[in-house]
Amino acid sequence: MTKSILLSILIVFSFNAFSQKDTTIVRILHINDLHAKINRFPQLKHVLDSIRKDHKNVFLFAAGDLFSGNPFVDKYEKRGWPLIDLMNDLEFDLSALGNHEFDYGQQILNERRDDAKFDFICANINTKQAILNQLKPYKIFSISNGIKIAVVSVLQIGRNGLPDSHPKYFEGIEFSDPKVVIKSYKKELKKYDMQIALTHLGVKLDRDLAKTNQWIDLIIGGHSHTILESPEVYGHVKVTQAGSNVKYLGVNTITFVGKKIIQIEDCLIPLKFQKKDSVIQAKVNAFSNTPALQRQIASITYKIDSPEEVGQLMANAYREGLDADIAFQNIGGVRTKYILEGPMKLVDIMYLDPFNNEIMLFELTKNEILSFLNYSFSVRHKPNQLISGLQANFISNDRGELTKLILIDEYGNKLNDNKLYKVAINSYMASSYRFKGKEKAEYSGVSSNDLLIKYFAKYFPIK
Repeated sequence: MTKSILLSILIVFSFNAFSQKDTTIVRILHINDLHAKINRFPQLKHVLDSIRKDHKNVFLFAAGDLFSGNPFVDKYEKRGWPLIDLMNDLEFDLSALGNHEFDYGQQILNERRDDAKFDFICANINTKQAILNQLKPYKIFSISNGIKIAVVSVLQIGRNGLPDSHPKYFEGIEFSDPKVVIKSYKKELKKYDMQIALTHLGVKLDRDLAKTNQWIDLIIGGHSHTILESPEVYGHVKVTQAGSNVKYLGVNTITFVGKKIIQIEDCLIPLKFQKKDSVIQAKVNAFSNTPALQRQIASITYKIDSPEEVGQLMANAYREGLDADIAFQNIGGVRTKYILEGPMKLVDIMYLDPFNNEIMLFELTKNEILSFLNYSFSVRHKPNQLISGLQANFISNDRGELTKLILIDEYGNKLNDNKLYKVAINSYMASSYRFKGKEKAEYSGVSSNDLLIKYFAKYFPIK
């Protein structure tokens, strides 16, 4: 988006008001699933300054998943500090708690929350028995003319009852069903003039929330990385989301007459081609100047151009590095869509695999492998694994239900019912998936990053 288009949007905002004297315009700016992508913060700062210069009553919210996705942030001496420092500079007002906020451990999350000049909120979490300090369920924002806006937040939980991160990070924490919890706040929050749900559930659950909670005015979501160029409307409730990785800024424009909401509009501003704030750019450059992460480890001879192909190489690396018969890599753990031809640096491995899980080893029967793959399919309601040493043919019906699963080894043979297969599975899946043979887990003592470095160095040696 050019500067002129941005200014045109702001002008539309300026004149999109009613004629009554007691009209108030509030703008809720929102972003979600940042994943530590600080490289777009200079553009974001420029857009924020432009909006704040011309308008009053402007708030900036994040809908969770601030961390995990940028080695310069994730591997910084104070893990996550560069992002929090920049968010403070950009004057964020509030953040939901995302599942990846736990990836550094509970104590570090406490420290980054202390560093933040904005609040984190979450209503469906209980940390009384945990290291993590308890979060408030909601926050109230007051406008000078007496309007009060209530913002409540809920976090997704998976089939295992935990958010999508390594189970070891949730020791002592209890999570409640977000759909049940949010309904319990209706009476408490309806006394305010506007009700916003700042969620980290994914757009599918946001839609369900909207249909069953008509007392909410606006849902600002995250987790599914969905680009909603205009709000989805479900009765009284509008649902918004702004993609991921700081590619867009969402702008909700709420018009009040007196204390009554007359109109809610939302649009997305693409950030890629915006002007950059020079002060923030200098700070981003300083945080990204880590020579150790620039060490070259391989020389890629052709473009690897899909997440599936990248994930297949990851599974190959685990299988070969641990001398396993079979290795699995979940597609959600592949964080790089492609690998370009040319030098591969240590930082590229960390972009590809920011979670760096330990790889666990199992001796599994055919039925136990089937159990693992059946559960994996149920997580996303589609095949979820890149596999080395095995072909899996998933057959589903018209309703998307898995009806048959055929396994063939790398030589074209069906798996032997009586054989034990050595299987490599990352510790996230080993801990959070429910499958037969799960109790057989053995620690390899080797991390996924280490195996990937060795694999790429072997098959793509530096020229």
